[in-house]
Amino acid sequence: MLLLGGSAIIAPATAHATTPSTVVVYDSTTTPQPGNLPSEAFEATQTVEFGNEIAFAPNTSRVLTQAVVTLSSWGCQNGTWQGGCTTTPGSTFSEPITLNIYNVGDNNTVGSLISTVTQTFNIPYRPSADPTDCPSAPSTWYDATDGQCYNGLATNVTFNLSNVTVPDSVIYGVAFNTSDYGTNPYGDNTACHSTPQGCGYDSLNVGLTTANAPSVGSDPLPGTIFQNTGYGPFYCDGGAAGTGTFRLDSPNTTPCWGTDPTTNYSTAPWYIPAVQFTAALQSQSISYTSTAPTGAVVGGSYQVSATATSGLPITFASASPSNCTISGTTVSFVGPGYCNIVAFQNGNGIYSAAPPLVQTFTIELAQTITFTSSPPSSAYPGGPTYTVTARASSGLPVIFGSASASTCATTQSGVVSFVGTGTCNIVAFQLGNGTYGAATPIVQSFTVLAKTVPSFSGDATSGNAYLLVPFSTTINATGLPTPSVSVVSGLPLGLHATSNANGSVTISGLPLLLGTYNITVQATSSASATPVHFTYTLRVNL
Repeated sequence: MLLLGGSAIIAPATAHATTPSTVVVYDSTTTPQPGNLPSEAFEATQTVEFGNEIAFAPNTSRVLTQAVVTLSSWGCQNGTWQGGCTTTPGSTFSEPITLNIYNVGDNNTVGSLISTVTQTFNIPYRPSADPTDCPSAPSTWYDATDGQCYNGLATNVTFNLSNVTVPDSVIYGVAFNTSDYGTNPYGDNTACHSTPQGCGYDSLNVGLTTANAPSVGSDPLPGTIFQNTGYGPFYCDGGAAGTGTFRLDSPNTTPCWGTDPTTNYSTAPWYIPAVQFTAALQSQSISYTSTAPTGAVVGGSYQVSATATSGLPITFASASPSNCTISGTTVSFVGPGYCNIVAFQNGNGIYSAAPPLVQTFTIELAQTITFTSSPPSSAYPGGPTYTVTARASSGLPVIFGSASASTCATTQSGVVSFVGTGTCNIVAFQLGNGTYGAATPIVQSFTVLAKTVPSFSGDATSGNAYLLVPFSTTINATGLPTPSVSVVSGLPLGLHATSNANGSVTISGLPLLLGTYNITVQATSSASATPVHFTYTLRVNL
């Protein structure tokens, strides 16, 4: 039985991100996440446990670190969600929730338990009812982010899985107690039962999303889920295969896991639980298996070799092309000075990238290099150059090279330009003179980011001003590079707009005329071929 624990309006969808040490191996969450999702109501459907069979993305790690589950909270702090709901922003209730991970048994039965973790989460109450912004559904709350009205509130909880090793496919289940259902139901004698708003955990659901397939990984049994309820009619098969057990629930009868109670349940899309699993990338390191040559002379050559602990192939680059070049694994000596060979292994879905390893040929007196400049935090292809600086302990000038030609280029004096996205590795070296030998090169690494189209997400879409009263508001846009923001139309008489250097525009002045004004704000940058527009509705009142 599907309960659309959701909304007056179901809106589009969010993204969850990975860190350099982890990778998302299954993801059925919505991007961007709306104010609420359709949901499975545990108390209303007598549900003890609810989940799905999933297959993780191929060629990725199977060491799970965390799982994110999207819930739908319908509970109010005061009043009821059906009307008169009043909630103090930030108020929560605590609820222990369990995530179980099982092996897949024969014929898609629930197999042996791989891992179980129970954590207590602070669940936010749904926001207060907003009959002003939601006149057609006055018991719902208004989400200014997407302009929709919702009954419940979508919220994510994150389980820490502590490096659980799993097979390619598993069955997972989400379980928690309500007043009447669960492993240890709280009972109807709890204090919250005598209050108008009831108990928050009785209004806590598991969020659902509609998709033909997860964005990462796959759903081996589309149109089905796994659940444990105590009431047969809440199973798709009417309880024919039994009740009170966590088992596969297939769409033999309606209503079931289709798009709505009138559709054909044998065709996509279907509702599936909104979850995301993240796995740990294994670290790896590089070791040279060839010894750096001594007494190297111009015109000679050297076969370089290295291995990664992962067993993945190594690539090489020369950071000193005026002294040595490389083709495959053959290093050719083309000029006097210092030769720097950099070994790379960029990783895959199982291993993170290895730290680049430099092999150097050292002669004469030693000297060291220290970077004296900090790398840029918002570099992008075609963006402003960065001048890298460094100091050699000998006092001799430091020169620079790029070990990431597809990402960045640099002059020997340190003017770095950006040509692609990814990791930029700038190598600083000092070639020495009659007294000092070449210094051991050091690498400064930083990320060159992709350009992002300007966005006004997060800005209020409307505001109020008063006749002949000073008014000011600032509208911000984000993006890379920083966009240029201006007002292109709609300013009421008496107000003016000032574009700021930080990607914002300030509207201020004394409103001179009553009325409602749709002010069009425009953001432009080289990341977008066309301007991005945003409408801010200003109501000038007495």
